[in-house]
Amino acid sequence: ATIRDKKRLQRVVWSAEKVIGCQLPSIQDLCTSRTLRRAGWITADSSHPTTL
Repeated sequence: ATIRDKKRLQRVVWSAEKVIGCQLPSIQDLCTSRTLRRAGWITADSSHPTTL
């Protein structure tokens, strides 16, 4: 996603926080945690082509 897309998504998160009255994780935090989790799954999968 582009920087512009991420800013737009973050704006939606801020609006949702106001509506529900509690804090949500930022788009950047979600992206980072999901990327790290996916990388962990790939490295743990011995049949994945990038696993040595």
